[in-house]
Amino acid sequence: MVKLKIKFPVTLKSRKFWLCVASALVVFANKFWAWDLDEAQVLTIVGSLLSFVLVEGLADIKGRV
Repeated sequence: MVKLKIKFPVTLKSRKFWLCVASALVVFANKFWAWDLDEAQVLTIVGSLLSFVLVEGLADIKGRV
């Protein structure tokens, strides 16, 4: 059985982590601070940020193999 050990200080230095945080902030800020972005604009911003996270994750997986 593989133990999953999360190293939180290392996670705080991760670009992928901060891009996910930024994506969530865009969604919440749009709702709570009334940025008046429509759904397509929010999806464009969040989609571009999360696509970068996906590509970085795939590169990390490929680097391990």
